[in-house]
Amino acid sequence: MSEKFEKYYRRIKGLGKEVEGGILNIGGGAYITGGKYKEINISGGATVDGDVEAERISVSGGATVRGKLNVGILRVSGGVTAHSINCEIAEVAGGLSIRGGSLKAKTAVIIKGGLKVDGDLEAGGHIDVYGGLVVGGKLNTGRLVVRLGGGNSEVKSGIEANYVKVYTVETRFKQGILKRIYSYLPFRRGKLYTKYIKAKIVEIENTICDYIEADSIYIGPGCVVREEVIYHNNYECSKDSNVNKVMRT
Repeated sequence: MSEKFEKYYRRIKGLGKEVEGGILNIGGGAYITGGKYKEINISGGATVDGDVEAERISVSGGATVRGKLNVGILRVSGGVTAHSINCEIAEVAGGLSIRGGSLKAKTAVIIKGGLKVDGDLEAGGHIDVYGGLVVGGKLNTGRLVVRLGGGNSEVKSGIEANYVKVYTVETRFKQGILKRIYSYLPFRRGKLYTKYIKAKIVEIENTICDYIEADSIYIGPGCVVREEVIYHNNYECSKDSNVNKVMRT
């Protein structure tokens, strides 16, 4: 480690300790230690070494947290990577990556871009994804809405929610020339893969799974259910989808 970098590191590290419990503003690039802060504002880039606790974190650019992140409100325009996140609300325009752990929100997770979680994804209120997601564990929430982008998405261990809606960009344009234009674009073919879906209401397109269980189920085009669909009240399936077995209970 050069003398110049050592001085820079000590200065930034000292700054982090100096504002502990207060507000930390970072412009450009910085390397800081973990700790407890009231508020962190990052404009540019930052690497945080250790666990972080804050009431609010705003990122415009990029941030890497080499530890656990406990935060009230997380707002990101750009990209954030962390070992795990516990929060009240996470709003991301860009990318959010959880390496090794889980993402748990008391209220909501809203992603416009991409989300990757090695563990479980949970939100007490709702999860909205406009783009793509890859979840290595289970997804559990009150309401799940996924608007698929061009690439494939996956929730490896299954989805549990009150309401599940999965649709494509093309669905927004139900008639006229815009629908014809979007029908030729390759990104409309993104699919969601998961083991199962359990909910009260399910409305899906371009979804591949083993089984679905819900009160009311609408299966739109582009779906494959390999094993069975179990419904209690209403069931409708597009002729462009393939369901192995249907049972009403």
